[in-house]
Amino acid sequence: MQTNLNETKLSINVPIEKILPAVVGIVALFLGLWTALARLGWAVPTGTAIAASEHGQLMLAFIGTVIGLERAVASGRSWAYLAPWLSGLGAVFLLLNMPMQSAALAVFLGSLVLIALFNVFLQTQRTDFMLVMGAGVVCWAIGNAAWLLGVPIPKLVLWWAGFLILTIVGERLEMSRLRRRSALAQGTFHFLIVLYIVTLVLSMFVHSVALRLNGLVLVAMAMWLIRHDIARVTIKRPGLPRFAAFSMLSGYFWMMSAGLFALVWGNMEVDLRYDAWTHAQFLGFAFVMIIAHAPIILPSLAGVKVTFTRLFYGPLLLLQASLLVRIVADILVWWPGRLWAGMINVAAVLAFLGVLATQVIISNRQPGREKGYEKQT
Repeated sequence: MQTNLNETKLSINVPIEKILPAVVGIVALFLGLWTALARLGWAVPTGTAIAASEHGQLMLAFIGTVIGLERAVASGRSWAYLAPWLSGLGAVFLLLNMPMQSAALAVFLGSLVLIALFNVFLQTQRTDFMLVMGAGVVCWAIGNAAWLLGVPIPKLVLWWAGFLILTIVGERLEMSRLRRRSALAQGTFHFLIVLYIVTLVLSMFVHSVALRLNGLVLVAMAMWLIRHDIARVTIKRPGLPRFAAFSMLSGYFWMMSAGLFALVWGNMEVDLRYDAWTHAQFLGFAFVMIIAHAPIILPSLAGVKVTFTRLFYGPLLLLQASLLVRIVADILVWWPGRLWAGMINVAAVLAFLGVLATQVIISNRQPGREKGYEKQT
């Protein structure tokens, strides 16, 4: 018997309507991480095309593109892909140093398309979790409209946070819908969601008071989720379910932390407490949730396999440990600690992307015969 030499082929076939906004979103993520280093104080070249002050906008363009792409794929409607395309276009406008209003307009229009898509969803599935996610998209549109009108980022950031928080909370409610909840628990959840949205509206008039109330609601919401999320069950299962559950439950810790910061500090636009508060929400809660869901969503989003590995825990733990150091450094005004912890934040995100990409490559290899060799017996 003569043994043939085999080659491995990477089998990934992603349609163009998915791949282009995904690529733009990834570019926005990398640029967002790069500008994060500049904002921290590292001497990194940002060039003339993009400013360090655009870090937040780039990260939101990335997340908006990912969420828009996920919803477009779920809908199966071709027009729905306008949402991630427009959000990605906003990131491109930032990269090309075009007027900020053009980027804001593109992202705003993308959020309007996403609202239209959720209106379609609600016609066939009028559930509480779909209403919560739809409310999150409306928050995103309001925040983007404020950005388009030139409202300072610290004044509108609650609306952007509302987009992420309500979207993630709605998704977790959907995943946990089979768990039995009492009428009291269900009513408490609905009350917290309504009160959370009220705090966003109040922030337009009495910002400091709204921040404290918003923080109180976040703490209560995190406690509710820890009690009722299906992650309390799936954390007992090995492999990917345990990793995802651990990520989610730890994400609720950061959600609660952000709430406590807002409750105790109130208005914090002028010092490092603002950095601690925003990153507890956007990095500690939102990005950890992205890490939790990435190995689960990527197969349906891009049509690729992702084999779980315990290496996923490394970047996750590194991100959270470095974020904890960064927040302590913010509170203590310890600049070297903040500088290095922020650098490790970026390294942890890149490490996770590296592990994820490696697992995609490994999981999607297919054996094939090398040219010039045929199986002979």
